[in-house]
Amino acid sequence: SYSPISERAPLKLPDGKRMAVWVIVNVEEWDAKLPMPRTVLTPPAGGSPSPDIPNWAWHEYGNRVGFWRLLKTFDDFKLPAALAINGSALAAYPAIVKAAKERNWEFMGHGFTQRNMQKVENEREDIRKTADVIEKATGKRPRGWLGPGLTETWETPDLLKQEGYDYVADWVLDDQPVWLKTTTTPIVNTSRTRPPSNWRTTASIRLKASVSTGSSARASSVMPSPRGRRLNSGVPSRSSSMRTCWLTAACVTFSSSPARRKFRWRAEASNARRALSGR
Repeated sequence: SYSPISERAPLKLPDGKRMAVWVIVNVEEWDAKLPMPRTVLTPPAGGSPSPDIPNWAWHEYGNRVGFWRLLKTFDDFKLPAALAINGSALAAYPAIVKAAKERNWEFMGHGFTQRNMQKVENEREDIRKTADVIEKATGKRPRGWLGPGLTETWETPDLLKQEGYDYVADWVLDDQPVWLKTTTTPIVNTSRTRPPSNWRTTASIRLKASVSTGSSARASSVMPSPRGRRLNSGVPSRSSSMRTCWLTAACVTFSSSPARRKFRWRAEASNARRALSGR
């Protein structure tokens, strides 16, 4: 039901934490024989050329190069992440899967292939097959789901809950986790932001930070609550001690200098805090 932010209680994070950062890395497999899921370069004469070399290539660049540059940045700053991955991509990019497993990243379902879920012939089978291959690769069934391009059908939340998923990230309608009703029990929606992606890597990251103004907040990784534990819904009003902002991957550069990366990271966080405090 509708819930205005002005009428909600202040956001309270576990263990008194003041900042929640959720880093999601998308890894996708695009079929070069099909129309591209997303285009950066428009063909001169329009249409959908096949092969669409430039638009397929910038996706592949992300998995060959961009992911590994992001990974080094995460390692430099000891940042955990979640891997939203196509089921088919686990076999296509085993080195990426290995790197994520070695760092104990969470694996999220992201469709078996990178296509609109409304065009999948059997949605339940697609969701189940994605969970099966993730479990086979990691030993754990995924708890979370991010639809390809945030696409869903009217049945998607019902199917996700029935197939054992705890949360979905498609409904970008709020700044805090909220409950979505299903035909069985509710499922948590924790919004995944949609800032412009770095066009040179589909392995782009989204940093959602709830920042406490007027103090030096430390970052921590906060995941959705365990089964059965209800999450607070809503976001604090502007008059409360907590405010919410979005940070994008603009601060994560592919510079060869760790010191420069560290400086840019801190500068971006500082700019966000100043914007929140109105300075």
